[in-house]
Amino acid sequence: MGISVITLFEIVCLSEKQRLEAETLPRMLQTLQNPDDVLVEMPMDSEVIAHLQQIPRDQVPNLPDRVIAAEASQYGVTLITRDRKFKRRIWIGLW
Repeated sequence: MGISVITLFEIVCLSEKQRLEAETLPRMLQTLQNPDDVLVEMPMDSEVIAHLQQIPRDQVPNLPDRVIAAEASQYGVTLITRDRKFKRRIWIGLW
């Protein structure tokens, strides 16, 4: 199971806004450093950027969401999200 690097950025922002507990990021980073854990960091590279162009901006205007969708597309994995609007866009999207 992977987590997008941009999700880690979002965790920082949400923690700063006090919408997530301050310990969320340190716990996540500790988990990612554990080689026995199933959660791994998904790298953002030029192939992900190429997939980003396939995610319609009019359907997914938020850049972090587009990056996450591009990574899921690149790695051929199921995207898991609590964002209801994003879920709807993923299911009706053409990519």
